[in-house]
Amino acid sequence: MSKILIELVPKTCWFTNIRSQVSTSDWDLLRKEAYKKYSHKCSICNMKGRMEAHEIWHYDDKNKIQKLFEITSVCNQCHQLYHLGFSSIKGNFHKSKAWLKKINGWTEEEVIEYINIVFEIWNQRSQHSWNIDLSFLDKKGISYKAISKEERFAFLKKSFKEMK
Repeated sequence: MSKILIELVPKTCWFTNIRSQVSTSDWDLLRKEAYKKYSHKCSICNMKGRMEAHEIWHYDDKNKIQKLFEITSVCNQCHQLYHLGFSSIKGNFHKSKAWLKKINGWTEEEVIEYINIVFEIWNQRSQHSWNIDLSFLDKKGISYKAISKEERFAFLKKSFKEMK
């Protein structure tokens, strides 16, 4: 069994991240809760060090529902796997592919086949509009604001400026 399964976010759902829909204090609470749950280690490779929070989404392909399942603790290398398309744009595809091979214990052929399947699923899912299910946050008593596509793009621009 593999250690990581990649669910690329359909392009029609890009910029639907929790960090942009909850208060800064609630986001800090969620991410710190994830770090604590995994003992401040990566939930995939068990590496210690600086962790990042990653939203795990499940997709109901029949009803076109993108449901927040979990916020998990991951190291940067594993986080890049979850964002393989973005990692590729940043020139890190080969590094990410090698990391996927190592942590899952796969052959080069298995990695290539898996990546092809992941992007095929992403392409199919990207043809549809999705309803977002944030009941994960409801169960934690965290209020959120559904944001428009325009607001998502504004958040993205702000995030890119902060990355520079």
